[in-house]
This record gives sequence, C-alpha cells and structure tokens, in this order.
Amino acid sequence: MTIQKLLATRDDAIAREDAPAYLAALDAIRLARIPAQIDHCIGNEFYGPKLRDAGINRGADIKTMEDFRRLPAFMTKADHRASQQASLEKYGHSFGLHTCVPKESIIHVAGTSGTTGMPTFYLFTRRDLDMTYEMVGRMLKKAGVRPGDTVLHLFGLSMWLGGTTFMQSLEAYGAHPIPLGAEAGVSRALQYLAACRPRVIAGTPSFLSYLIDRAPEELGKLPAHSASTSSFAAANPAPRSRRCARSCKRVTARRSLTPCLADGATRRWNVAESITTGFTFWPMNTASGTIWSIRPRANPSS
Repeated sequence: MTIQKLLATRDDAIAREDAPAYLAALDAIRLARIPAQIDHCIGNEFYGPKLRDAGINRGADIKTMEDFRRLPAFMTKADHRASQQASLEKYGHSFGLHTCVPKESIIHVAGTSGTTGMPTFYLFTRRDLDMTYEMVGRMLKKAGVRPGDTVLHLFGLSMWLGGTTFMQSLEAYGAHPIPLGAEAGVSRALQYLAACRPRVIAGTPSFLSYLIDRAPEELGKLPAHSASTSSFAAANPAPRSRRCARSCKRVTARRSLTPCLADGATRRWNVAESITTGFTFWPMNTASGTIWSIRPRANPSS
C-alpha cells in the first residue's frame, strides 16, 4: 500500500473517531517511514554508533514494528545535555551532536526552562513546523476552537512548546491569539479578558483557577459576566486540570459534573445547569498533559 493510501486510511479513522483503526493505520505509516528515517540518522555522529551497537546498520534491518520497539532508548536527559555541551565545544553551538540536519535548515528553536540544569533545545525545520501546525490544529479543532476565534494566550511566552510554538500554531490554524502571557500577571490578564472578550483562553489550570478567584475583587464580577468567554484550554497534568474544572464550575454551574462516554480517547463531562448558557467540559489527554475545553452547549437543559 502506498503512503498516500496509508495516510487516507488514517484520516478516515480520525474522521470516524475509530481509535483502534487509527492506531493500526499509524503503525503502518510508521513502518513505511522508519527505514528512511534510520538511513537518515545512521550517518549522524551521535545516533550512528548507538544504532550500530543495537545491531542496526541500515533502515531495511527494521522489518516489523516489533523490531523497532525492541530498540533501546537512545537519549536520556543527561545524554541530551552532554550532546549539547559537546556540540558547543566542537561546533560553537549548543544544539547538540544529535542534530541530523544542517544548522542552516533550522528555522525555529524551542526549549525547556532549565530550572534543573542546562536548558535542552528542540529544533524545527520548515517541515517540522508544518507537521506541528497540523497536529496542533487537529487538537484545537477537537477542543472546539474555530478559525477566527480570539484566543487569550496566558501560557508563559517563553521558548517552551506552550509559548512561542503554540502561538505560531494558533496563527497557522487561523485563530488570532493575543500574546499576553502569564508574565503579565492576574490584573492585566483580567483587564484583557474584559476588553477583548476572547472565545478561548489558553493557560495552565492553576492560573485560570486563580483568575476566577481574583475576578470579583479585580473586576467586581465573575469572568463569565465580564466577557463572552466560552472556552478554556489548558495543558497540564490531569489532577491539576480537574482542580481547574472544579474552579470553573463555580462560575458556570450549580450542579456537579456528570460523566458520560464520548469516545475511546476522550471523556466528556456535561454541566447540567449553568449561570449563563451551559458548558461542556472536554478533557483531552496529550503527550504533554491534558487539554481542557469548556464551551457552551447548544441545549443546556439536555
């Protein structure tokens, strides 16, 4: 089967929200692409020796996904930092010996905060960014964000993926983010919330919860009454996201959240009653945490 047909099978599974079919299609796409990726990486001074030590001399040595899954992890956090330090000493940049493309091909850099040591960098070519925009776009669509929505961006506007990378992804999707950032603080965030009336707020659950707590003092009213905000999105570990949901419930609902099955990957919590129009809570697990979307339901009484 050609890669185009495999991609069409994947897209069909996504449209049908068929998780088993999607995972099977994803494995087929991976197996079709892994050999070329290994051939690309095996000439790299970091990955080449590790691949050969694992018994892989060319991409064709991987014949099944089980072959691939048996490979060891090739990089730890310590390895990443050591690779960056080595490339700084050898080449004058700290992007790492593991960088498999020419430095001139790198057009975007993300990174960690470095709170536990040297920051680790994550590099993007144009193709990498295009794939990131596509993936984030799917997430935004599933969360109910629409092209044209105003998004108040309240993640930290730093190099981490929720910062500038997420900002660019929102723009590529067709939303118009307001790049305020958590650095602006609570008072400024509430001021922009009231002034811009965003449909979507992006931020950590703890920060959004604090906004709700501070709104009566800062604005003299709750956020739901001061702006037309109808959707919250936040990336963080699930327990903190649940605390955010409970905090948002104080603004939007009088009764407890009732769980019901939505699909294989997502659970939906309907808010039966609300102060305004009724909201739906959508927690969506991702590699980086949980995305929460809180948006109005068409029929709050249902």
